[in-house]
Order: sequence, then structure tokens, then C-alpha cells
Amino acid sequence: MFEKLKRQSLKKSIVFTVLLLAAAVGLLAATGFGAFKAIGGPKDLYSLSQEQLSGAYVEADIYGMYDTYAETTRSSSGGPGRTVSREYIIDANQTSYMGLVLTSKDLSAAQDLLQESWDYLNGDTQGTSTVIHVRGTVLPMDEESLRFYRETVGWDQMSAEQQALFLPYYLKADFLGKSHADATWGFTALAAAALIWAIYRIVRAATGGYQSDLRKLCAAAPEGAEVAAERMEQFYENIEPVGPLHIGGDWVIWQDGARTCGLATRDIVWAYCRHTTRRRNGFKTGEFDDLMLWTADKKSRAVRVADGEQAGRAMQVLNEANPDVLLGYSKEIEKLYRKDPASLRGLRDDASAQQ
Repeated sequence: MFEKLKRQSLKKSIVFTVLLLAAAVGLLAATGFGAFKAIGGPKDLYSLSQEQLSGAYVEADIYGMYDTYAETTRSSSGGPGRTVSREYIIDANQTSYMGLVLTSKDLSAAQDLLQESWDYLNGDTQGTSTVIHVRGTVLPMDEESLRFYRETVGWDQMSAEQQALFLPYYLKADFLGKSHADATWGFTALAAAALIWAIYRIVRAATGGYQSDLRKLCAAAPEGAEVAAERMEQFYENIEPVGPLHIGGDWVIWQDGARTCGLATRDIVWAYCRHTTRRRNGFKTGEFDDLMLWTADKKSRAVRVADGEQAGRAMQVLNEANPDVLLGYSKEIEKLYRKDPASLRGLRDDASAQQ
């Protein structure tokens, strides 16, 4: 029985586990697997060949800029726009050029460096004094940035050899993969959690962890765990189930997803059918029935059944197995149960109070 139930748990775990694994891969892919790029640390931008640039996690000291070709501004409630990022043209290496995307925290220094660069190129100064250290990822330019970039450099008037010097990439500062480093690490943490959860579910199912309720019941049996396990197996295999429930004089066992649940029949003092209707915006979206089992230690279990009729048959079988179980719901019964669950034993069934 335990091996059979273990296989059922494993089977029921697989679909959700696959979804967790897919979610983990999706989260990592959304960042361009940026966390893996960080393992070896950033590479020196100027040590990479043109073929190695795309997708590379790099760092560089920027000593000069040639121009700015795009900026992103944001405004709220019709107020003045605030520049949140600006894109500049910089050296990719000694012979080619690319873009650089900086955010608001670096824009003041970038404007100083740009002006110093122009003064130097015009022969007004001997060099630049501002240096901007950048760490980020080289990515292909998006369509809009590429259009502004090419308009700024006069792409259409260039020869093919000249066009080849202006690479369609930009270095996005503070990016790790396809997203900002903070987002990348956040997504990676979520992916790791999903992966750990997936592994945990599979390992738990494969080792019988979802049958812990039954093992506890066997361990509590007066004849000892081993004898009780053999008797439970015979009961489970021979009893005719009522929907998901195997109900007998010693135990009530059912499957809830991957988990196998169980209660000692003698511990159940109250049972009734709970009907639930779900509505959204006033429209009914679904309804279902649960057999509610309440125990002497003031704990409850909800067992999903096909309908109220199936719940009724289950309560009848339960009552035959344990005549002390009170069947039916009323507010008076609930008050008595909350005060003293043992007081329900021997009371007349309130079958008319079902709801």
C-alpha cells in the first residue's frame, strides 16, 4: 500500500514540479541568465574582440565620449519631465564605436565628460579629467535606440566600411544580463526558490514523505507500528471507497493532491457537508462540496467530494464505523464544539441542519 501511495504521490507531484522547473528556467531566461555571467566577474571591455561583445558582462573606465543620441524622460501629473537615462557614443575598442546607457546617478558626471571630450577634440585642452567607471552588460540596441544612434552619426551618408565601425550594441550600466542587476538577483532568487521547491517535492514524494500521516497513525497504534501498517494495508486494499475516502472502524484515509491524509476514526467527533459557491462580480464562477471532519483536539480537515450526495454516503459509512460521530451542522453544535468537543459524543444527529 505504501509503495502504491508513494507512486501516486510521485505521479501527482510531477506536473506541478515541471511547472516549477519551467518557472525557474523562465525567470533565469528573462534575465539572460545574468547570474551565471557574474560567476567569473566582469571582463575588461577593451580586451574583447567585436565578436565577443554581445551579451558580455564587462567593466570599463570611460575617459571620453563623442556625442549623445537619445534620452529617456519621465513626468507625472503634467509636471516637467525628469531625465532618467541618457545614451552616449563611446569607443568600443581602438577602431570601433558603440553606445553607452547611463542612468540619472551618472548623468552629471557624463555631461562633464562629454563637454571635456568636445573641448579636447576641438584642441582647446590637453585631455579630459573626468573618468566614469562603468560595470554592466553589452546588449544589442533596441530598434528605437539604433535608429537615433544611426541618425546621429550620419549612417546613411557613410560607406559600408565606415558603417562597420559603428557597432549596433550598447553597454547598459548596472545591468547583469538583460535586466538591472537588482532585478536579475531578485529573479534568480525566485528561480532558486522554485528549483528548491521542485526538488523538495520530488524527493518527498519519492521517499514517502507525503504518507507521514499514515505512519504517525501506525506508530500510535497499541499493537505497534509494524503490525498496524500490515493491518492498515489490508484495510486500504479491501475496503470499498466512498469517493476519495476509505472509511473503516480504525481509520479514515484519503488522497489530497500528492499528500495522503489520514485520521483515527475514534478521534472524529463531528462531520457535515459544506457547500461553497464562488462568485466574481456577482456572477457564479463555481461551486463545490467538502466533507468537514472535526476531531477531538479542535482540528478540522476538509475532504473535497463530488457532491452533497457523495458526502451524505460518506457520513453514513462514517456513522456506521463510529456511532459517536455527530452528523450535521448548526450554530448551536458549533458553539458546543468550540467549548468542549467531547460534549458532542452521544448527541442526536442534526441531519436537518446540513448546509
